[in-house]
Amino acid sequence: MTLYSIDPARVLLTGFSQGAVYTYTFGLRNPGVFRAIAPVAGALIAGQSPAAEAILRRARGMGVYIAHGAIDQQIPVVRARASRARLEKAGFVVTYHEMPYMGHHFPPEEAPRIWTWFQKLTAGPTAKQKPANQRP
Repeated sequence: MTLYSIDPARVLLTGFSQGAVYTYTFGLRNPGVFRAIAPVAGALIAGQSPAAEAILRRARGMGVYIAHGAIDQQIPVVRARASRARLEKAGFVVTYHEMPYMGHHFPPEEAPRIWTWFQKLTAGPTAKQKPANQRP
């Protein structure tokens, strides 16, 4: 961000599996760096504590897109559902996409869905959009 012209209102963090767990952990702890997080096949693992609740309060305006396979054997879908419920209880607006016949995978069609969601999320007055043909 120090080398290139990057709009801080348009920085997304995403990851798959353990990367999704890290997306929750690092993203929620750094709401000033990331506008949104999109964990895929992961779970929010922070236990309920005053420190964890303070982190969630500070990150409350952050966009969250959760994608998870309903038949995931590695990280069961109940953990994604619990992550969603915990974030919603903390005041987050969560976009949740559960894929009924998907196991522990990052399906190729999910990346465009996340990107479309993120573009809509950041299309408001805070986003500094440039024409599509303009380079950074």
